[in-house]
Formats: sequence, structure tokens, C-alpha cells
Amino acid sequence: MRALVTIVVTFMCTLVYSQPAQLSNKTIASSTSSGVVIVEFGAAFAQPFGKWESVTDCEYYRVDIGKYPEVKSKYKVRSIPTIMLFNNGVRVDAWKANIMFELDVTVDEIQSSIDNILSDKF
Repeated sequence: MRALVTIVVTFMCTLVYSQPAQLSNKTIASSTSSGVVIVEFGAAFAQPFGKWESVTDCEYYRVDIGKYPEVKSKYKVRSIPTIMLFNNGVRVDAWKANIMFELDVTVDEIQSSIDNILSDKF
């Protein structure tokens, strides 16, 4: 029984800590101001980008534009999901969903953009 409880607790902790932090209209600017950061703009009805854990060397956050419509306006989000890549507060790249609300970007393409940012620092 003790082993089962340990397994369940470990699994739940993994789920909780593996989810990206949710940003709000009050936290997005400070969260993107330093370093390489990806922000996924989505909504409750849209499927999130499922392979974010494969992306390395950056911070990853989500914003629910249904809860924070002012973020949608400020960042000019026209379709969801939209993923934006920031470097020290400056938007470097963006990927937008197609008409079926699906992203046409791959993890490799996102990682390539991150790698380009990091290689430019040398």
C-alpha cells in the first residue's frame, strides 16, 4: 500500500510540475523581459501545443486569452494557438494556427529559432 501511495504522489507531482506556468496580463511583460522565452497564447477550447517538453534552453509559458483579452489585443493574437518567441523582451519569432486551429510548426523549427538566438550571443 505504501508503494502505491508513493507512486501516485510521484505521478501527481510530475503532472503538476511539468505543466508550464500560466501568465496573466499582469505577469506577461515581466516574464518575457529576460532570457529566451516562449509564450503560447491559447484558450480553453483550443488544443495546446503538446510537445513543449522537447523544447530546450528557454522558459515556456501559456496565456489563456479567454481570461485575458487585453493580452490578445496587446500582442496582436489573431488565431489560437499562437506561439511567440521572445529574447530579452523582444519578439523574435511567431507561429500561428491554421484555419483548423492547428500549428504547422514542428518542435525542430522552434528549437532551431532558439538555437539561432543563443548562437548569436557568441
